[in-house]
Amino acid sequence: MKPVFSVLSPNVEQDDIRLAQNVLENISDYQRKNYAQQLAEAVRQYLSADYVIPFQSGRSALWAIIRSYQWPAGSQIILPGFTCAAAVNPVIWSGLEPVFIDVDHNLNIDLNKVEPKISKKTRAILIQHTFGLPVEMDRVKDLAQRHNLVVIEDCAHSLGAYFQDRPVGSWGEASFFSFGRDKILSSVFGGVATTNDKKLGSEIKQAAQEGSQPSRGWIKQQLRHPLLVDRWVQPYYLRGELGRRLLLILQKTRILSKAMTRREKRGELTAMAPMKMPNELAVLALNQFTKLDRYNNHRQTIADFYRSKLKKLPVSMTDDKIGRVYLKFPIILSDKESADGLLKHLRRQKIYLYDGWKDTPIVPSDVDLAAMRYHWGSCPRAEDLSGRIVNLPTHINVSAEDAARVVQEIENFFAGL
Repeated sequence: MKPVFSVLSPNVEQDDIRLAQNVLENISDYQRKNYAQQLAEAVRQYLSADYVIPFQSGRSALWAIIRSYQWPAGSQIILPGFTCAAAVNPVIWSGLEPVFIDVDHNLNIDLNKVEPKISKKTRAILIQHTFGLPVEMDRVKDLAQRHNLVVIEDCAHSLGAYFQDRPVGSWGEASFFSFGRDKILSSVFGGVATTNDKKLGSEIKQAAQEGSQPSRGWIKQQLRHPLLVDRWVQPYYLRGELGRRLLLILQKTRILSKAMTRREKRGELTAMAPMKMPNELAVLALNQFTKLDRYNNHRQTIADFYRSKLKKLPVSMTDDKIGRVYLKFPIILSDKESADGLLKHLRRQKIYLYDGWKDTPIVPSDVDLAAMRYHWGSCPRAEDLSGRIVNLPTHINVSAEDAARVVQEIENFFAGL
């Protein structure tokens, strides 16, 4: 059986692989061309944004945004209670305090619970459009204006999504997007910060200019990722778990990098400044950018299929709102044991859906929650849903036949209970 993956370079097609190999073989030629600015211009035109500044990652972009405001130490930023350590760390690294708010049934921040947590120290609210489902930004803007808060949009999951005919990323004072290895578009690492505020744009641009350039060795690690995952790692999954073991060896020997370092999972500072986006990775993102609409249309088609086929099963699904994009298609089972059992059943059928967004409100699952300043019990719904969630893949390498197989195996699992 062909393995089905939720992660492992899900967006990569053969043209991306050929491009990565060409860049790796001719790396000096690509260093001299201004692909990072070309990427920024492409995003600027797509979003109709005034300022788009490229960075080495979405977390670098967020860090630059936060630092540009120069809030005093101890100031607070409100975040959703179901999020990634990559969104929390820039808050901590800036000497600020994250304030976590529980989530609604759509896995987005519960706007009804924000106001009681606002204090004199609160400076901003970070809005994450989880898995591509836009938050009700008109309500966010109204709340922010009443309390004089800055709105920062976390659009790492949601490039191409809209709310009320406006793209996500255009509602807040600032936003950031990620081109990480399993995002809407992927250059393995990369991201941009956006704003329409002239002063803020100038400050973020200054942070980018002062940032360091990733080393050539690190850049080569990222360029190898789509090549080795396609040619070695994924094929070895045909032989049981050998693909996973091979990936761990490649990461341990630093032939490939990890998406998040051990130090980041402990909340530790990993760089002196937000880092620049290498041209060698920007060219990969540019190639993916030409495929954005096709990718998101495909995600919608696969999501529609899941929704129609699973509605009679004992699972809950997020709302199918106009303007959303489906980075993933989350389903919520009745209890944690059922969710864990389903993942194990699917793995036996070579359907690998564990993506890290599971079993903890701040992902990945091995993150140090205390280091993230998260107190267990503070967001009970996020904690509960994180145990019961299973994310189904929607990416371009999931065919209609693959999706049908996923659904069939989910049905088989419930039939065997």
